[in-house]
Amino acid sequence: MSTLRRHIIAVTSALYGIALPSVALAQTASSQVTAQTASGAVDLKAISKIAPAEKAVTAVSKKTVKHAAPSANFQSVLKDVPGMNVISSGPGNLSATDNEFTYQGFTSAQMASNFDGVPIINTFRGGAGGTGDDHAFTPLSMGQFSSVKVYSGANQPSQNGINSLGGTISYEPSLPTSRFYFDLNGSGGKYNNIGGEYTSGISINSGIIPGTKTEMLFKYSYTHAPSFQRNVYADINSYYGAIVQPYDHGLSQLKLIALYNNEQARQPSLVPLSLLDRFGSSYQPPLNVAYSATHTQAVNIILSWKSILNRYMLAKTKFFVEQQDDNRTSFTNSAYYDPNHYGYAFYQGYPVGTDLEPYAAPPTANNLYNPVALFGSAVNGTQYHNYIDNIHSFGFLPSITFFIPVPRHFKWVA
Repeated sequence: MSTLRRHIIAVTSALYGIALPSVALAQTASSQVTAQTASGAVDLKAISKIAPAEKAVTAVSKKTVKHAAPSANFQSVLKDVPGMNVISSGPGNLSATDNEFTYQGFTSAQMASNFDGVPIINTFRGGAGGTGDDHAFTPLSMGQFSSVKVYSGANQPSQNGINSLGGTISYEPSLPTSRFYFDLNGSGGKYNNIGGEYTSGISINSGIIPGTKTEMLFKYSYTHAPSFQRNVYADINSYYGAIVQPYDHGLSQLKLIALYNNEQARQPSLVPLSLLDRFGSSYQPPLNVAYSATHTQAVNIILSWKSILNRYMLAKTKFFVEQQDDNRTSFTNSAYYDPNHYGYAFYQGYPVGTDLEPYAAPPTANNLYNPVALFGSAVNGTQYHNYIDNIHSFGFLPSITFFIPVPRHFKWVA
């Protein structure tokens, strides 16, 4: 049987995933696989000439990701993408606002962010940042993804994602390779008079295991990253595993991706320009005046299956479980409370920290906390605020791609 060339149209039928009703993530006919069937070889590479997948506007290559600076995070590697303005900084993905970047005028919340085709945060919200003013959140760390593709605007179902008004950012997972290796790594540096930043880690790649042809990759890294801004830092523990298992003579494949990131950080706050002019670009309020400490955890588990059913059908599905836990505690010293500005504390002539609550009342049926009885005043009893956000998601994303033969002299007519 001769190789099929230029006589096949690829049609993808995507079944919507549970808990993901508005996204169909299905691979198109650009999958470059050669399948050996009972009747002969089918070259699926040729199909892309007829129905190519939508091309990314730009991409961050594997080489760029591999050689990224120790101070990079999963969003700052996008800084060289045309139209991208990355705001977050450092390995801890630190930001003073809810927005980590802008792309062609769109905010990060208006961009879909996917990892291996699954939304990074949850199935009903775009973006890749924390909630409740948690501005130190690391759902992905360096080393857990191999490359990034950026799609502008609405795309085909195989590239689209939640809240993709401005486009989609697709992170490709790090996968095991065919050769065994064991790697110990470390790097570090020092900025001005601030404590040193360092990262250390270990990677083990199994190579192809004889008999089963299984490939496995496991990684762990620890990062201590004090910011150039005073009193700001991030400590991150990252765990990652990837297992790939082909079967049925290479016509089918199972893939398991699992990661866990744990971050302790003290995040930056917005500072008036006049204070930056007086005290320098690294200025942040003293810790005895105001601060915001964050503890976040991210879990992503993705089980993928794909199989070439016959010459005309390719089936895929992904089962996923996600958990994002954010816990932030802010402190504002009530000694700086200004009664002339209701709820605000002032330091160096400007508002600072989280709003105090002079209106906090004695206990009610829905609120048993009595700041007046415990601390003498409502202002003294509301110096600390605790915000907890727990997001748990699960679902599956099935799809079927059909390769339909067409007449030899068939032509597209616009």
